[in-house]
Amino acid sequence: MCLDKLLLSIIFNNNVLKIIRLIKIGLLTLLFSIKLNGQSNLVDITSKSRDGYQDLILSIVDTVYKDGYWIITAKGQYKETIVGIKIKFINGLKAGLINGRMDNTSWKQNAAEISTIGKESDNFVRMVSGLYGIKTEKPFTESPIVFTCFSLNSETAILEEGYFKFKLYFDDIRESGLYTEIFFNINLPEGYIEIPDRDPQHREDFVKAMIR
Repeated sequence: MCLDKLLLSIIFNNNVLKIIRLIKIGLLTLLFSIKLNGQSNLVDITSKSRDGYQDLILSIVDTVYKDGYWIITAKGQYKETIVGIKIKFINGLKAGLINGRMDNTSWKQNAAEISTIGKESDNFVRMVSGLYGIKTEKPFTESPIVFTCFSLNSETAILEEGYFKFKLYFDDIRESGLYTEIFFNINLPEGYIEIPDRDPQHREDFVKAMIR
C-alpha cells in the first residue's frame, strides 16, 4: 500500500510539473505575440559589442513551441535598418558541463537551425558581413542552416526557465567546406538572443553559410 501511494505521488508531482511547464510555454508565446508586434522597440544589434568584438543581440518578437523545439523569430536594428532571423532550437538539451568538466555525450546533431524570414534576413547577413569586415550583398540562403549543438550549461536547458549558453557547429562532418563555430545564447524570459563574437576566425565561413 505504501508503494502504491509513493507511485501515485510521483505520478501526481510529474503531472503537476508538466502542467506548470505548459502554462509557462503558453504565457511566453502569448507575451511575444503582443509585446513588440514585430517591429517597435527593437534592440540595436551592436549594443553589446566591445573591444573589437562584434557581439550581436536581437529582440525576440515571436515564439512557437512545437514537437520539443522552440521556434523563435528575433529582430533588431542597425542604423535604422531592421534585421532578423528565425531560430529553431531544441528544448531540454542535457547539461554539457558536469562539475566543471565537459560531458562528451552531450553533443546533439540537428539541435538548432537558423533560417530566413525574408527581407530582414537579407539585411541581417549584409549588416553582419559588413561588421565582420567581409562585406557581401548576397541574400540570405533559402535553405535552413542546421547545427550540431553543445550545451555550455551545468543544468538541463529548459529554455523557458532562464538564460542558457551554447556552442553551435555548422558542417562539423566537413561536407561543404564551410565548417564554422558560433556561440549562441538564448534568454526567453527576458526576450533576447545573443551571438557573441568569440572566434573571429570563423566569421567568414559563418557569413558564407548564410549565403551559400
